Amino acid sequence: SSDLTEMTRADFSHPAVDLMLARQLRLLKDGPGLVLIAGLIAPGRTLDDLRQLYWGIGTHFGIAVSQNRQGERLGEVRVRGDTVARRAYGHAGQIILHTDRIDMLSLYCVRKPLSGGANVFASGLAIWDAVERERPDLFALLARGFRQNRLGEHTQPGEESTSYRVPVFGGQGGLRSVLFSGNSTLDHQRRFF
Repeated sequence: SSDLTEMTRADFSHPAVDLMLARQLRLLKDGPGLVLIAGLIAPGRTLDDLRQLYWGIGTHFGIAVSQNRQGERLGEVRVRGDTVARRAYGHAGQIILHTDRIDMLSLYCVRKPLSGGANVFASGLAIWDAVERERPDLFALLARGFRQNRLGEHTQPGEESTSYRVPVFGGQGGLRSVLFSGNSTLDHQRRFF
């Protein structure tokens, strides 16, 4: 099929590639939680070639999911005029530190931007540990959570915010997770506190 989203791991497999990407996956899951794979832009490759390469690598890390109502599983970070422009990666300007509502995130830098483009990463679990250690008074509040503004991606009128609290620090089955949805959390706090 010409639809790259139908590509599976079996379609992007070679013993050397499989071994290298398995090592990277172990680092993500059991190490610092961040890996950098560099040097993947070969001269003369088209944007479609690079998309296939990116998707193929991703098949070794899990199943791609969408983060928006439009169902995009491969989004481009660029200024946009459509509904995806509401997403942080669809408009110009700085994006505040946040987590995404997924288990794993990847970025593939294809072109150097005219300006900006710097990324900062932080370990949500290291932040969890620091808050629990240094500000236990705030930890309980963050573990309780906050209603989240849906930022225009609700399906029913009146669902601008969740009816339930979403914890910043949560856990299930011995696994910890951190969700700081900067824009929606901060917007909610500005409106209700």
